[in-house]
Amino acid sequence: MKETKTNHPQDIFLVFRDMLLYVLLRWRSILVVALALAVLAGGYKYLQDTRRYQAAVQNQAGEMEPKELDASSMAKVTAVLRYRSAYEGACAYNEAALLMHIDPEAVPTRNISYLITGDRAYAAAELYSKYLADENMYTAITGQLTNAKNPLPVYLAELITTSISQDEAPSAPAGATVCRLLNIRIVAPTEELCGQIATAIKERMTTLSGTIRESMGTALTCEAVYDQYGVLRTPTIRDQQQKNLNTQNDLETKLAEAEEALSAEERTYIEQQSAVEGGTSLAPAKPSVSKKFLVLGFLAGGVLMAFLYVLRYIFTRRVQSRTDMAIRYPFPVFGAVALGGKKGFFIDRWLKAWLRDKAEPVDLVQRQVVLAARCAEVKQVYATGCALSADAATLAGLEAALAEQGITLTVGAYPTTDVAAMDAMAAADALLLVETVDVSSHNELARVLALADQCGQTVLGAVLMQ
Repeated sequence: MKETKTNHPQDIFLVFRDMLLYVLLRWRSILVVALALAVLAGGYKYLQDTRRYQAAVQNQAGEMEPKELDASSMAKVTAVLRYRSAYEGACAYNEAALLMHIDPEAVPTRNISYLITGDRAYAAAELYSKYLADENMYTAITGQLTNAKNPLPVYLAELITTSISQDEAPSAPAGATVCRLLNIRIVAPTEELCGQIATAIKERMTTLSGTIRESMGTALTCEAVYDQYGVLRTPTIRDQQQKNLNTQNDLETKLAEAEEALSAEERTYIEQQSAVEGGTSLAPAKPSVSKKFLVLGFLAGGVLMAFLYVLRYIFTRRVQSRTDMAIRYPFPVFGAVALGGKKGFFIDRWLKAWLRDKAEPVDLVQRQVVLAARCAEVKQVYATGCALSADAATLAGLEAALAEQGITLTVGAYPTTDVAAMDAMAAADALLLVETVDVSSHNELARVLALADQCGQTVLGAVLMQ
């Protein structure tokens, strides 16, 4: 024997509009929880700030001495202080260093070469290179620059690189003049700055020539033989910049990990030591309610409750709308009729008018039921559902409309809950469901429809009350 279940509903089906309305109609509880979490978050932050303020006042007044820590705690504190110092130094360098402000795809570059001749040309070239690498040399240069925002001498020194190459062949004859080529490479963020540094270096090279001749005690010549400017693509600068940024990020990560491992006592010790070493005499700021924590607490409470109501909508399995019924069951849904009585709060009314299916005229819904009954050629209809006592006038009008066509309407409880109701349904020719939005259960409807399938009962359709 083949079993057929023509009225078997779908298990789970979500209608976004119904879900949104379901959540928004619970705005009161969402608002209460959001306000409660906002107060808790703001109060927790205020309590923390109050404790820190009291500790700062006591430290400033000298009433609280830093508590001595054991060796393990001191090691953790020392590690945090070292990471903090290194991280702050890396941040300061990456922000102020000229090298970090150069575009690697277009690097203003100046190449200058000096030809040094003499018996001790290589030694002289090495001495020139040492002078150019000495950052003390750039202390005077910084005062001559007009577009470098007073950089530190060390930031200028790292923009200059030198190299030495020989001019003669490796097998030069004895007595030949020894020549060396001193190559100077200058990079800078701008063409103007690159030119200013090059001018300063040329002046410095002229000054050094006499000094080096005297110190070397031999005949030497130093002559500029090459000077070329260009804008070049230099991947090595990008690599160096990325290396410096990676160092900063690594130090930030290590500092965060080290601070996370501190206990409350160790954190207090660091704050007290920082206050003592800083020597600040400013009065600590008084605690106040944090607006940020109030907003975060409010949003967290609202989102949490909305999420819980979404889960409740998914698993509550209540009839939510005409669309919800139409996509779950094969029988027709004749329409949604507005319930009489109180209209509710104006916000609720506005939400329902915005998101809920528009209610249809009662006489139009009744006429659809009558036409469906005539087409099915039934003489007796059994009406059941959760809305039987919700709007007696609607059922009375439906009963009168059916009676005009010679069709009897019997109203009763769910046949799954009462023996008399089961007998009444079995005696009728068709079953009419009268359900209420957000009250009727799909689980109960599934049992009623399963019983109707077993009895071979025709399901005429459904009417919704909302």
